[in-house]
Amino acid sequence: ALPIIYIVLSSGAWVYDVGTSFILSTLVIVMIGVAFMAGFTRTPRILRIKITRVKGLVILAIVLASTITLPVYGTYLRAQSGQYINYQWNPAYVPTIQYTRWAYGVDSVTSADQSLIKSLGNQTNTLDHIRIFTNQSARLNMKPLVGVNWMSIDNAPVDIIYINGKEYWVSILQLIQAGLPNDPDVWRTQHLLLTHSEKVLAVDAATTQAVDITKIWNLTQSPQVYYGEGGLWQSVDEVYLNIPGFNETHLSGYTGPPSYNGTADYTYKGFWLYWKFFWQGRFDFANGAYGNIKALEYRDADARISNILLPNMQLDPDPYPVVDRQGNIYLLHWVWIDWQSPSNFADYPDHADTSILRLFAATLTDMKTGDVTGYLYNSGKNDYVRSFYNSMYPQWNQQMPSWLLPQLRYPETYFNTQQDVYNFYFQTDPLQWQRNVFLQSTENTRFIIMPINWTLTWAAVRLVEIYHSPSQNLAGLYIAPAGVRTGQVYLIRFPEGTTVIGPNSAISAVVTDPIIKTQLTLHPDWTVGNILLYSVNGRLIYVIPYYGTQGNLTVPEMVAVVDGSSKQVGHYFIQDPTSSIEVGSATTKAVSTIGISTTQATVNGTLAYRYQYEQGGNTRWILGIKTTSTTTVQVLAKAETLTTTDIYRISNTSTTVPTTITVVVDSTTMPYTVLSVQ
Repeated sequence: ALPIIYIVLSSGAWVYDVGTSFILSTLVIVMIGVAFMAGFTRTPRILRIKITRVKGLVILAIVLASTITLPVYGTYLRAQSGQYINYQWNPAYVPTIQYTRWAYGVDSVTSADQSLIKSLGNQTNTLDHIRIFTNQSARLNMKPLVGVNWMSIDNAPVDIIYINGKEYWVSILQLIQAGLPNDPDVWRTQHLLLTHSEKVLAVDAATTQAVDITKIWNLTQSPQVYYGEGGLWQSVDEVYLNIPGFNETHLSGYTGPPSYNGTADYTYKGFWLYWKFFWQGRFDFANGAYGNIKALEYRDADARISNILLPNMQLDPDPYPVVDRQGNIYLLHWVWIDWQSPSNFADYPDHADTSILRLFAATLTDMKTGDVTGYLYNSGKNDYVRSFYNSMYPQWNQQMPSWLLPQLRYPETYFNTQQDVYNFYFQTDPLQWQRNVFLQSTENTRFIIMPINWTLTWAAVRLVEIYHSPSQNLAGLYIAPAGVRTGQVYLIRFPEGTTVIGPNSAISAVVTDPIIKTQLTLHPDWTVGNILLYSVNGRLIYVIPYYGTQGNLTVPEMVAVVDGSSKQVGHYFIQDPTSSIEVGSATTKAVSTIGISTTQATVNGTLAYRYQYEQGGNTRWILGIKTTSTTTVQVLAKAETLTTTDIYRISNTSTTVPTTITVVVDSTTMPYTVLSVQ
């Protein structure tokens, strides 16, 4: 009886369609029947019911009829195809779709069309930011710059960052030891000498040029990285500081304090000093020969943050470095909540995605001092899950500093999890749901430059195809802007019937192009890089770099481009891969071979003023187009080069009532010359 009672009591969390109430009624009847039989068998004198064979058969027939007929009738109702929307979709699917979207935080995803990513201004603004280097290529090119054997880039993270309008690959070198077999000095080396890393390498992602990190970050001293990821930070439990006779290892040209000048994590003294080092066999330390011992502990940044997280909190596996105005380097981890949903409403009827996800906080670990600071992320949601965890971290309830906001970006792992859910739960049309008209992600999430709402913006971008479509054409893309707009997520879906090829088709178009195919045959060692989709001049263009080797360097040899709609292929073969200028302009030269003008610009805004005059018998207009609250772009329109429609729009667009106007201009002239009015 207890299992039946439990099931009945938990029925409030069931998903109800037209037949569920009949199942519940059956269970209630069974529960009453069990209770009746239990009461009868245990207290026959109280109930005083005389059961004959006929009465018993009648009661049994009633119970069987109830327990069989009701579920069968519920199944019959579910099978009414003509009533699918009323009997199943509205009562069962609609609320569970809403619940799952709420649970995964995707109910705020904004649906958009391609107008969201139309380009603004000179197309070279976009083309100058095209990423040529991949993560691995950047790693290989920075490897010769390491220069010492106690720091390494082999297993060090290489992160993409966006600062001052440019993308860079940066790597904080990992602290290691070039060990020898049976080396008797390992303990002293790892605990007293190799205490920190001092080098950060960087390359321009668009030009492949090595860049001095001080030109990117406002560093006033050499980097002093006592807390990091992996390497000795992870494998060595502690380092000991300011020990007489033992000097910390520094690079030549190092600028900064000779030894660690921050606050130690722990100081060993008295009994605990003796206890700690006696069992390690370091009797000179145990006997106080060096005084009290200052120690840094939990130097692996991932472990350091994990130690202060509660159950069901997830740590971003891909943190990245950020820097404040004083040149202090931090490692930013995103933290989110992954709480198991208590009801059956999540991901009905499969129940595969049953979490409640909440982006919780951004945490900063000072890579010199190890200090951890958290900032709660305000998503606008304040449900019971979020409220509980907020109450556990009151010290993190503080405003993010202004210097941090431009360096924020949406956590990639969290973004991918949301996509996997929303690829199905964007669909709210019952007919399309029955036809399995869903989406599936392709390629990895990439952070690239995108013109969002007429402004070049660094954003996370993930391409999607129609679910299990044999054509593998694109169905749209997700975009999550970075910086101050972190947290906004858009899904751009292409109209049905629109053909935009997917990444695999783009590669096929490149390798079958006759000119490129010849070069690939001559250079079988060339390898393909990232397949990135950019919006250029209103067209979706795949940019695909190819790499070769020169000595111990990986260098770009060719940039291929493919128009996503027409499959038109362009290319540029790089003559001098070591020239950052040529590499930086390679994409521009490649897109020019498929008919995209790199001298045209689109200016959109409200018409602030219009001055008309005559020159040589031709009408001229000076137009002031206000593109932002603080920027007005002045352009020149010539009547003899424009259509009648263009002239009409220029003449009749109001300057007194804010009215939007969009013009295509020649950006090589000053002021810009209007080519057309859109």
